[in-house]
Amino acid sequence: MNLHSSVIKGTIFLTLSAVLCRIIGFFYKIYISNAIGAENFGIFQLAMPIFGLVSIMCCHCIETSLSKMISENPNDSRQYCICGFTISLILSGICSAILYFASDIIASNFLFESRCSILLKYIAITLLLSIVHSIINGYSFGKMRVLLPAICNIVEQISKILITILIVNILLASNCIPDYTTAGKIMLYSELICAIFGITILILSGKKIIVPKNKLPKKSHYKNMIRFLLPISGNRLVLCFLGSFEAILLPTSLKLYGISSDNSLAIYGILSGMAMSVLMLPQTFTTSLSSLLLPKISSQSAVLHNNNRHKKISDTSDTPSPKALGKTNSDNYINPAARTASMSIRFCFAMGIFFLAIFKIFGKKIGLLLFHNELCGFFIENLSIICPFIYTSTASYSILNGLTKAGYVFFCNITGLVIRLITVSFFVPQYGINAYIYGLFLSHIVSFLMSMLFISLSLKGN
Repeated sequence: MNLHSSVIKGTIFLTLSAVLCRIIGFFYKIYISNAIGAENFGIFQLAMPIFGLVSIMCCHCIETSLSKMISENPNDSRQYCICGFTISLILSGICSAILYFASDIIASNFLFESRCSILLKYIAITLLLSIVHSIINGYSFGKMRVLLPAICNIVEQISKILITILIVNILLASNCIPDYTTAGKIMLYSELICAIFGITILILSGKKIIVPKNKLPKKSHYKNMIRFLLPISGNRLVLCFLGSFEAILLPTSLKLYGISSDNSLAIYGILSGMAMSVLMLPQTFTTSLSSLLLPKISSQSAVLHNNNRHKKISDTSDTPSPKALGKTNSDNYINPAARTASMSIRFCFAMGIFFLAIFKIFGKKIGLLLFHNELCGFFIENLSIICPFIYTSTASYSILNGLTKAGYVFFCNITGLVIRLITVSFFVPQYGINAYIYGLFLSHIVSFLMSMLFISLSLKGN
């Protein structure tokens, strides 16, 4: 099999399913934003950073860690699945309880919007259901199997749009006006359907629910997983916290600029929920690629590390063959991890340039066509310049995580976030939303350049 065939095939399949999910997701966002209005959509978007924060801690980091552990230790995949599920269940139980019972306090004192309280309760329940999805994804990506995660994503999106249409029409028929709580209910119900579907597929596929004693995880499995989980989850939590602070601070800064409270929420909803959704649509491919890059780079790096260690042991013996070492003195030799990284980065950047041109030329028309909103078109056109950098960064961060360089990823992200926070705090109150656009561009280009430097240094080190 060709070196890159598993990554390419998996990426193509994941991309096709993800494109379908994004198309369905577009219909959902168009439909729900028109049904509840920009202000209500902005309130819903205001609660989403909290969901992102707890999801990263309880689900996404577990998924990433599980993928890496299984790719490096395929014979212990069941043990690591149990480790991941146990850790995720404990963390999500704690976070869900805090969100549910302290929703009023969090909404009023941290989000500065008391109407988000009911949304936090929906998020608390949704979080518990998300565990199933994350464990399925982590196991499947670690095994380089993409069928089940792809199907689960499609089922979730289809259920979301069907539930949206059903709930909105029921409310309208009852002379009730859909609002931000409608979006919260839809999020909860679609995740419930996805969890039920995932469990059903696992049972029907013949997976054993009862685990024999010899397949139970040992302390070493928990230690290995936590050793990788702690730095990556710590990094992501700090970043997500700062990102949440940025999201909460932006409407407040717009108020200081002189925009009313309702209009500030509307602008935030249009920017984060509409315009960024359009710009991130092509990122479907880079996200799919990144899901497979981490285990691929991780396994290639592990093989190379083992070969180099064997080389040191055999230095006093006859010269080993280049094939056995995975190295050669030939100038044509390229480290497999470096080859995979180079191919991925070049493609992502080229794709970003292409879509920069598309959004720059047709941005205003896209905003009017999809959301009937001129401001959305303005955002799409002016933010199109970040496309090459943000698409490529998605892949570059997975490469660095695969090389066990989570600290570098954290440093890149924290630098970009600090730039945006400075912009939101000091420049948006003076110059309005245009200042945020410039700050967003500067943060992404700085993070991109730093990630390229760190990848180069890391691969040379290998």
